[in-house]
Amino acid sequence: MSTLHSSSDARDECLTVFYSDVADQHPETQIIGVDLSPIQPEFIPGNCTFELDDCTEPWTWPDSHFDLIHIRALLGSIADWPQLYREVYE
Repeated sequence: MSTLHSSSDARDECLTVFYSDVADQHPETQIIGVDLSPIQPEFIPGNCTFELDDCTEPWTWPDSHFDLIHIRALLGSIADWPQLYREVYE
């Protein structure tokens, strides 16, 4: 099973639509959306989950856990981009 991790701090409904659409199109893939606030809808595909987390803090995911990491709408939100990319590539 593939795992997709997507992170954003944008407070817009479009992100939950993105997660749900990808989950619907790829039912064999586990989708994990991460945000700072609980803005997710109640009804989402079974292969889609949401986590409340801060991508600027040390990641608690196992190394090499994700097949794809999608980062969106973080412009102005990340103080240390090199550290974020170190987390991504671990």
